[in-house]
Amino acid sequence: MTAAGIPKRVRRATGRVSSALKQLHLAYQAHPDTPSVREYVCSRIGPMLCLIVCMTILFCHTKLAEYAFLATRPDLRVNEEAHGADLLDDHGRHYEHKFCGIWRNSESEAGFRLVMPVDKKRLVTLAQRRRAFIEVIREKVGNGGALFLEIFKFGGPRLHLYTINGAFLEEFVRRYPFVDKDKGLTFVCKRCPKCGSFHKFASLQKAGEAFVAARGKLPAAVWKALFGRIATSC
Repeated sequence: MTAAGIPKRVRRATGRVSSALKQLHLAYQAHPDTPSVREYVCSRIGPMLCLIVCMTILFCHTKLAEYAFLATRPDLRVNEEAHGADLLDDHGRHYEHKFCGIWRNSESEAGFRLVMPVDKKRLVTLAQRRRAFIEVIREKVGNGGALFLEIFKFGGPRLHLYTINGAFLEEFVRRYPFVDKDKGLTFVCKRCPKCGSFHKFASLQKAGEAFVAARGKLPAAVWKALFGRIATSC
């Protein structure tokens, strides 16, 4: 959009914000190590800057989580493209990053969703939608990549990190017994009140490791168990 298409009120407000931030930067540089100044800036300016970030960065909470995750994985980088994998490495592997937070220590529910492509003109049959879904999964976690699922307690540290192999996830989609009304895959699991784990996600991670070890072959009984209801407690 050109400047001519932006309301004058928005242009004036943006100019005032830009000017105020420059003045703040100059003032802060004069007293950067004064505790009272830092505390004042954090308490007064911090919330407003968070609002600005939310306005200017698309899906900012997702991007912030990805950058935070990179602090533990220096071998990866954020994919700046608007589509495809969330993270990449120098070997061409694709990685999807999912995260969720829970409130309570026990019996809390966590999960993530993989959405099936929608195109009413091109993707008419279930078989067509499945093939398109597989392509999406391959784009997100292909070339030897994986899906990372981080689970946090709100306001606290990371509780679990589950890594689900990308090739396994692709085969999961290829075999899953979809019905016509399905719009994707939803993985949800309650936290085990005994051991604190999320058994469904642990089972997917373990099955993915077995899938790689067996060079892409798993018994039919294993797939059936994965598609069914997995116990959430020990």
